[in-house]
Amino acid sequence: MPGGYMEKQLVYLGLGGNIGDPIETFKKVFEQLSTQPQITDLEISPLYLTTPVSDIPQDDFINAVCSLKTTLNLEEFKDFLFSLETTMGKRPKKKNAPRIIDIDILFFGTKRVVLQDLHIPHLRWQERLFVLKPLSDLTDHIAVEDAGGCIKNIDLNEMLNHFTNRHQEVVKKLERIER
Repeated sequence: MPGGYMEKQLVYLGLGGNIGDPIETFKKVFEQLSTQPQITDLEISPLYLTTPVSDIPQDDFINAVCSLKTTLNLEEFKDFLFSLETTMGKRPKKKNAPRIIDIDILFFGTKRVVLQDLHIPHLRWQERLFVLKPLSDLTDHIAVEDAGGCIKNIDLNEMLNHFTNRHQEVVKKLERIER
């Protein structure tokens, strides 16, 4: 993989899947992440069984969040994740449809990015219990750039304590992935 010297960025990824064996798929994803020389300090939240946030009838999801540090720039990292998802069997689908794997960049350092196909922080991270709960297993606070360019420090436990579960999500902790 390419990648000139760049300061390491702390990255949080959201993972989800409900087709096939998501736990096995997650293990393969984490294995691929851990073998990349530009990726270090990989940590994985416990896995969660979660109800879908969708109007499409489907099975429950397995969700997790992982944190890592990378020297790849955002474009290189995004391309790597796209290739990884494709290798794991991801194909184009309707929004909120069942999936083998979905890997979302939740945070890339403290950067705020708004592109046609990418928003960082992820647009709905604050509205999804299946993101907030595993994210809070990895960190108590998250630093993000607001629209004005100021860095604000968000207390995830406080956010969870005041979470409005408008999608009636049920999120149940399962297990950790052993490496």
